[in-house]
Amino acid sequence: MPKYLGYFEQLVQANGGAYVTGRRLSHVDLSLFQIVEGLRYAFPRRMKAFEPEIPELIGLHDRVQCAAEHQGVSGERAADCLQRGWHFPQV
Repeated sequence: MPKYLGYFEQLVQANGGAYVTGRRLSHVDLSLFQIVEGLRYAFPRRMKAFEPEIPELIGLHDRVQCAAEHQGVSGERAADCLQRGWHFPQV
């Protein structure tokens, strides 16, 4: 798990944008979101311990979640995203 997540972490860092391919949400971002969600579900303790080592990937996960929630949901979570300065492209 660290090998692959480390690779994805480097991929997010190398781009320097809000998303893997730049400033727009892509299928790659959605796939990485699903990977993190699935690993958190399957291995909650291991992911909690490992997440500090992959902050960019976790940040990407959070931005994708905010973008998806903003598309149809307003409220506390969307307000939190706006306070962080994240924009919401069309998914």
